[in-house]
Amino acid sequence: MPKPHKIFTADPFTPFNKAGNHGFDFSPFVPVGSHHSGDSLSSAVTLVPEPDANKLMLQAITQNIRLTFDGTAPVGGGSPVGFQIVAGDPPIVLTLQAEMIISVIEESATKNFQFPWGK
Repeated sequence: MPKPHKIFTADPFTPFNKAGNHGFDFSPFVPVGSHHSGDSLSSAVTLVPEPDANKLMLQAITQNIRLTFDGTAPVGGGSPVGFQIVAGDPPIVLTLQAEMIISVIEESATKNFQFPWGK
C-alpha cells in the first residue's frame, strides 16, 4: 500500500514550508487514479470522482477559478458565482460527501488547475 503524502502549511493561506516539517498536516492523502491538469475551463466543468475517492485536492495554477458543490454552474467574470480558488495559493483538500456535485470554471483566460482524487 502506498504511503500517504504529507502536505504541510501553516494555515490554508500560507505557502508551503520548503523544509516540509511544520504547520498543518493534510495527511493522510493517498492518490486514487491519475493526476489531472485542467486546461479548458471557459465553460463550467463538472469533476467526476474516481470510484474509490473520498477526497479532492485542488489548486489553481495560473488563474483564479470558481468552485461550487451543489451542481450550480459556477460563473467567473463580472458577476461571479461560487467559491474562489486563488491562483498560486497552496492546494486545498476537500472531503467529499455523497450529495456533492463539484463544478469549476475559470475567472478569465490563461487558466490551469491541477487535481488528484484521493482517500
